[in-house]
Amino acid sequence: MYVRSRESKRGVYWDCEEPRNKECAARAITAVPRLNQDIIVFKGPEESPHDHPPNREASDAEVFRERIKRKTAEHPEQPPAQLLQTEIASVPDGV
Repeated sequence: MYVRSRESKRGVYWDCEEPRNKECAARAITAVPRLNQDIIVFKGPEESPHDHPPNREASDAEVFRERIKRKTAEHPEQPPAQLLQTEIASVPDGV
């Protein structure tokens, strides 16, 4: 997984979340995001591969977190406990 590192006029720089532990030097560069535009990748995993296997549990947890944020924005009238109960039922084991 990548974390946003910095942004310039050229694009947004994303670093592997592992470099903080000096485990991986993978980096991606994308265009600065624009509303209703697909993400444009200038440099990705093919040019800068990860030095470690994927962490499936962390990836699933991030997908769940983003889904909760989206559902909360789409349904502000829904009580948080009800929203969580509904979404937790779809979480894979190990997350």
